[in-house]
Amino acid sequence: DREAFSRLLRDVSKRYFKEVEQHDIFPDTHIFCQYWQSLEEVSYFRVEQRAELMATVSEALDTYNESHARMNLVLFDSLVSHLTRLTRILKMSHLLLLGPPGCGKQSAVRLACFILNLSVEEVHPD
Repeated sequence: DREAFSRLLRDVSKRYFKEVEQHDIFPDTHIFCQYWQSLEEVSYFRVEQRAELMATVSEALDTYNESHARMNLVLFDSLVSHLTRLTRILKMSHLLLLGPPGCGKQSAVRLACFILNLSVEEVHPD
């Protein structure tokens, strides 16, 4: 659905905004992270191949599942993009996630912490 909408949006913009360059309207989304080629990577780079990033995150999930309670996550582009943001934030600071239950916040943070080799602390209101 997202790809079909994106194609439609680009077609309409070409038709009605002929004088504007398409890359000005729809810039390429850039993802930066330190682990896109391997989990041992220490440098912070722009992700060149999303497939490599997806493979690295999939490897991290498999490794996590071998040593912890199994997480059945479906890895899709949006989740992987969120993981790159989560790891960037968690390297520097703390994180508080708000949202409805059951949407994968805890699972995403657990995987991000595993990638960074951090421990997870939970606060439960009493």
